[in-house]
Amino acid sequence: MGKKIDITGQKFGCIEVIRDTGKKYDNGQRLWECRCTLCGKTRISGTSNIKKIAEGKGCYCIRDDFLKNKKNIPITRYNKGTIDGTQAVTLTSKIRSDNTSGCKGVYWAPAERKWYATIIFKGKTHNLGRFTDKEEAIAARKEAEKLYFEPFLEAYNAGAFEERFIAAINNINK
Repeated sequence: MGKKIDITGQKFGCIEVIRDTGKKYDNGQRLWECRCTLCGKTRISGTSNIKKIAEGKGCYCIRDDFLKNKKNIPITRYNKGTIDGTQAVTLTSKIRSDNTSGCKGVYWAPAERKWYATIIFKGKTHNLGRFTDKEEAIAARKEAEKLYFEPFLEAYNAGAFEERFIAAINNINK
């Protein structure tokens, strides 16, 4: 068994460790009482969860509040989360290795012998049409990316969501 290290008073990202609860998970991981310096909420977290937060995975209390209340509290690039139902990092991610069309959101429907084009934005799937020609389906997808993704990514990269994030945190503190 490793040496007991006291992390009381230390900060990991937005989490400050208040005290050792004296309890452990079944796997031996110690449980700590922690406080989020952004929203002020306290919770019990295991050592590995605190490390995840320190690695930039985000404040769990904000994510929990967002999911529980279904409010449009944007979780920004600070924790690589979701903003208004869209994960910014997935908009520019690479094509999957099993993709047969060469374009995200375009797939072959063998039963209909057509190419389908879709796009998912803000949690909603938009069906762009069925096409006999793969190039037409790809063109429809690219046009939809310009319509949906480009304005979102421009605002995201310009930091437009940061103000909304700070305002959401201030509303939680009220």
